[in-house]
Amino acid sequence: MKPYLYLLLGTYARTNHAQDACSTYSFSLELKDECSLHALNASYEAYVARPENEICALGDLDTLLDEQNVDDICRSAINRGIDFDQIVNQDDSKFVESFYRGGTYWNEEVETKYDLDNPNGPAINILKKDLAQIPTYYDLAQKKKVNYPQGIDNLDISNCDINAVMCCWPQDRQANDNNGNCNAPYDQNCIDKDPADNTVS
Repeated sequence: MKPYLYLLLGTYARTNHAQDACSTYSFSLELKDECSLHALNASYEAYVARPENEICALGDLDTLLDEQNVDDICRSAINRGIDFDQIVNQDDSKFVESFYRGGTYWNEEVETKYDLDNPNGPAINILKKDLAQIPTYYDLAQKKKVNYPQGIDNLDISNCDINAVMCCWPQDRQANDNNGNCNAPYDQNCIDKDPADNTVS
């Protein structure tokens, strides 16, 4: 599947209305398969044709571009990626490196009801809660590139002859996702269980 491309264009909207929302206005355009003046114009026309966007008189695309080079805009949008630190969203600056070494709670913890601090409490270490932000970035990664992690010794691609990286997942942490043999109840049926698809490159 070819990625979508989002371009952000900023403008001062020309309008006779007094709404604050139109005084300084920015929006994004979604392109698929190609980034060109033709594709940009088609996406822009579709955007301004929507009833909810008619309140702000945006003008024509040439005025908004203000002599900017479309190739430069496309190149900038393509190069604007997501960093791994944004995805994991952790205070620890070394979290990504530790994760790829297999040494974080994301790697090791499995859901359990045996909380020593609160033995009668709810289950803890729930993967869907621990990594709740990941699906959002998975969807976003279909539209933007994910930048290769920098400054991690075991992911230093300059020392790799075949210019590729593979991650292996040794444990299934989540039941009922059709990817491994972890099952509920977790404390009985998800101890040292194996994932089905355990590599990504």
